[in-house]
Amino acid sequence: MDTRSASPLATAALILGLLPLAALIPGMLGFSLTDEVRFGWMIANFAFIIVSFACALVVKLGTDNCGTGAKTLASVSVILDAFWLMLIIGLLALAFMSALQSGRPFFV
Repeated sequence: MDTRSASPLATAALILGLLPLAALIPGMLGFSLTDEVRFGWMIANFAFIIVSFACALVVKLGTDNCGTGAKTLASVSVILDAFWLMLIIGLLALAFMSALQSGRPFFV
């Protein structure tokens, strides 16, 4: 039986995958963020998702025997990152379709 625990890279991938949820905290507390802060937060969320996905793939596709705990955390992280990526693509498609219907250019 494999008793090894999760690797630090798999744990970091899961934590980085959950960090975009922190963007909801200011809204729940009633804070209003400036446009610059929201833009920076958006860029940071994209970076968190990409780095989390890369770390999870390194653990998942790695040739070393890192144990089932690490593979499970990596699988959860990949599923979470896939959800974030589908959500981003859906929101971009919605913005594009809305811009097309209103007659305004999309990239201005």
